[in-house]
Amino acid sequence: MQTINERIIHQRKPVALVIILGILVIDIAVIISLVGNFNLVQNLIMGWVFSMVYSILMFLFFGGQTVLERNVDNYSEVEKKVVQFVPGEKELEIFPVDNPTVKIVEKPVVRKVYIEVPKEKIVYKEKPREKLNIPKYKYFGSKETKTYHLRTCRFRKLIKKKHQLSSNSEAFFKKLKFKKCKLCFGK
Repeated sequence: MQTINERIIHQRKPVALVIILGILVIDIAVIISLVGNFNLVQNLIMGWVFSMVYSILMFLFFGGQTVLERNVDNYSEVEKKVVQFVPGEKELEIFPVDNPTVKIVEKPVVRKVYIEVPKEKIVYKEKPREKLNIPKYKYFGSKETKTYHLRTCRFRKLIKKKHQLSSNSEAFFKKLKFKKCKLCFGK
């Protein structure tokens, strides 16, 4: 029978060997790349080849098992006392209370049940909007440029509110000596 210390040393021996071999493979790869003056691509290919050789050697060394699988066999089983309940017996009979000051009182369980009461749906209807009494003028003029335009003219939209005049009669603007817009009235 092995002692615990012997088992621990036996378990760590393969891991230490793997680490030492890995360091040796890295050192050999670095020395070869320095002596051979390889470029980046050649160094990458050489590193890949060395890592493949290293992994194949480790696979053969462990015989297809991982370190964890080899170490699982060394553990011994620990027996634990299992407490089983016999049907029909109460827990209190198995584990009696030693302290006479502690009393076990059975208390009824009260559950609060919340019932959702359906709520009445409130439907809001929009009131019909009142129509605003905004007059639509046929002609718009500018106090600044002293010209007047039809309502559909694109230049009418460029007039600032403070300089805007509006009317339904063309005579109003002729009286103020405004000129006609050449775009909307034509030449």
